[in-house]
This record gives sequence, C-alpha cells and structure tokens, in this order.
Amino acid sequence: MKQKTQSTKSGADPFYPGVKSYDVSLDTQTATVVTETLPYETVLKTIKKTGKKVNSGEADGETKSIEVADE
Repeated sequence: MKQKTQSTKSGADPFYPGVKSYDVSLDTQTATVVTETLPYETVLKTIKKTGKKVNSGEADGETKSIEVADE
C-alpha cells in the first residue's frame, strides 16, 4: 500500500509577474497566492480559468466573493 506523502510547491513564479509568492499543497488540495500589485479579481479569474474550484478568497484580511464578474 502506498502512503500519501506531503507535497508542497512554493516560491515566486517568473511566468506570473506580480505574484510575490505561492504555496500549493497536494495533500490539502489548497493554494495560497500572495501578490503585491495584482488585483484580487485578476488572481481569481486566473485560477478559475484552470478549471479548479475556488472555495474561499481573502484580500487585505477581508473575506472576498469567489464569484467572477462577467466581462
């Protein structure tokens, strides 16, 4: 029987300018993205484009909507 090991990827990503850091946990199926200049809505839209479900959002210590505004 294989045991599931904790897998985490983190750091800054040169492919996503404005992303200060990120942390992805395969065990908990969560991702945390920290930005300095990107608006919350931009990050939310980018995540949703991947087809991943967004369960909750927070920016500047405030809970934010996870609904993407129509363009």
